[in-house]
Amino acid sequence: MSRKLQKAIDDDQRIVTFKKHQVTEFIGEQQLREVKIEEVDGRSQNELDPLKASSAYILIGGKPDTKWLQKGKEKVRLNQNGYIKTDVFLKPRKGRLPFETSLPGVFAAGDVRVNSLRRVGQAAGQGVAAVASMETYAAANPKILIDDKSPAYIRVEVLRITQP
Repeated sequence: MSRKLQKAIDDDQRIVTFKKHQVTEFIGEQQLREVKIEEVDGRSQNELDPLKASSAYILIGGKPDTKWLQKGKEKVRLNQNGYIKTDVFLKPRKGRLPFETSLPGVFAAGDVRVNSLRRVGQAAGQGVAAVASMETYAAANPKILIDDKSPAYIRVEVLRITQP
């Protein structure tokens, strides 16, 4: 992440960052409601109270830190090195969208995917393509757009306003 972007994030009072923490669980039915995290100080792990959240953005560094995707009832399929399996690396399923993981409606892009080249341009392009898949998923699953705090709902409202 660039220093300029890191400074903008640090300066924005609406954004809460947790360094040296890891996600242990996402909680919500079709829409994120809470995130459980734990502090990792190298010697111990201390779980914190769940955080109310409608979105979460995770920066995991140079190697996949995806163990948290294996906790809870629903698990995202990973390869033996911890990279996320998406689309062509999964058993075929009718209607699976590009960049979709083993969990319907959960998408992955960039360095964390199986066979990633770990290049910024590739990650950015995959991010754009993953958003297109997310929009397709949201259109086919309108229940996720019910909550007006949902990032999916907000995105749809912006598109409605800006389209002629």
